[in-house]
Amino acid sequence: MKKNLILLSIFLLIIPSVFANNFSITFDINEDMKINEIVQLIFEEEQKFQNVSFLVEGNLISVSVYANNDPIPFLVDKSNKRTKVIALTNSIPYSNITFSFLISDLIFERGNTKQFFIILNLPLNISSRQVKIILPKGFYLEKCYPDCIRGSDGRRIFAFWNNISQQEFPISLIFKKEEFRASYFYFIIAFLAFVLGFLFFYYRKKSFENFLLPFSEEERKVILYLKKNKVCLQNKIEKEFGLSRVKTFRIIRKLEKIGLIKKEKFGRTNKIFWIK
Repeated sequence: MKKNLILLSIFLLIIPSVFANNFSITFDINEDMKINEIVQLIFEEEQKFQNVSFLVEGNLISVSVYANNDPIPFLVDKSNKRTKVIALTNSIPYSNITFSFLISDLIFERGNTKQFFIILNLPLNISSRQVKIILPKGFYLEKCYPDCIRGSDGRRIFAFWNNISQQEFPISLIFKKEEFRASYFYFIIAFLAFVLGFLFFYYRKKSFENFLLPFSEEERKVILYLKKNKVCLQNKIEKEFGLSRVKTFRIIRKLEKIGLIKKEKFGRTNKIFWIK
């Protein structure tokens, strides 16, 4: 059910003279935009009411009701426009009542944007009243009314209201899929990786250029040649740069001493290995 404005009103019917410790509602929005709703009422003392009921709007798919964490029977009354769920406690003493609903058709969707709107009519005589809304995995909270506490369990984002004082409490959330943020994030990561890679190779090249400064021109040519080819014969270096055997021997011995290369006897010449 798609609307420009979605209204959901829930009424808890309890005896006004009874004081309860805690009233909480959790709306857990699934990726298919169906909602797991948990409503819990905790009393200071055990009660023996005949029943406790809720009025729910939307498409009610399934219901479970618990007293003291044990399942109890219930009735679903759809005689009016809204659905009433009645917990049949049958006068059994209980200190808490929990309603669990699965509801659909309560999220307005427009492309990547989702809106959750609800007007809660919270029960009186409650010392603590909380509401929590958990977004589907992969969604982020763009706007929240009224101001809420924002948090995350590491996988999913939630909005939370605590110590609510007013009885009528409207809530509006606008949330969106993370895909646009994710692409922007990946772009930033790729850009940073490129910059860091560029700086790494730039300073590495600069460092190598500074490293070559103390060497003679002939020594630099041999170093660059060996660095590029990794393995070559000493007599090939002589021919490549027109060096005498004695000159080449001195260069190779110097490079070997500072740990740039190692050599092995290979017939009448040496095989040179670049090791840096």
